[in-house]
Amino acid sequence: MGNVIAKTIVATDEKLLVNSIIKIFLAVALLLDFSFICLHIIHTFLLSGSINFMIDHEGGYAEYFQYLKEASIVITLVYILCRYNETSFLILTMLFSYVLLDDYFEIHERMGAFLVNIFSLSAFFLLKAQDIGEILVSFIIGGTFILSISYSFMRSKKVYRYILVYYILMFGFLCFFGIGIDMLHSMVGSYFKTSSEISGLGVDFIGASLGYHKLSPEPFNFYTGFKAFGIIIEEGGEMVVMTLILLYTIRLSLLHSLSNYSSLISQGILMRSLQKMKLIDAIDEQQRCGDKGE
Repeated sequence: MGNVIAKTIVATDEKLLVNSIIKIFLAVALLLDFSFICLHIIHTFLLSGSINFMIDHEGGYAEYFQYLKEASIVITLVYILCRYNETSFLILTMLFSYVLLDDYFEIHERMGAFLVNIFSLSAFFLLKAQDIGEILVSFIIGGTFILSISYSFMRSKKVYRYILVYYILMFGFLCFFGIGIDMLHSMVGSYFKTSSEISGLGVDFIGASLGYHKLSPEPFNFYTGFKAFGIIIEEGGEMVVMTLILLYTIRLSLLHSLSNYSSLISQGILMRSLQKMKLIDAIDEQQRCGDKGE
């Protein structure tokens, strides 16, 4: 009885310590994310400050901060993989390694351009040929990871399924900002080819009042305004989602054990919702019945 109480106290203390560490990390990381977003807004509309603070600038501070987060996710997943020897973490490590390499080397952009040249892809609807090439690359690589994750999901224990679902949903948000909003940019840009097509929409005065119209190489109108805010949504969204993924990964690495999945789903709206849906429980029960049948 005494041992049980002692273990309970230790588990509670560990949980409180992990939560405290994660809250500190969350506060600092989100503060940095929103600081970069605010500096980007200041530079975009007031044209003051270094261009390196722009969140969409190649080689900017925000971009390197994103690389740091992605590399940290990969390193932490490697640690968790070595600790638990679970296939799910191997696939997740490969997935986020690709994300890091893709961001740094622009893999899907380069491969998309390669497909355009090889297959002579042409524009379709409001999408440019390059956009179509990038979408095809994303579907091919994404499909490979989806099949791998699906296989791992069906073969894993319940605790790892909850973990996989969290990563899948967060990665879905990452794709929404990184691919969905990016494609929307391209489609809007194709529709509004010149600023003359969208003049007279009653928004030029906004840019002029902020100095945008005088100093920017292109006038502030509906399209350039949409483009500016779209970049904030796209890049800012990616930064925040990546921060949340990193913090969740760190939390997993700090836990003494993953054997008790209830400690993972006791906090957070997402995990509690998954538990109430009982979808993973149903799959787990179905798998047990299949194993008995064999």
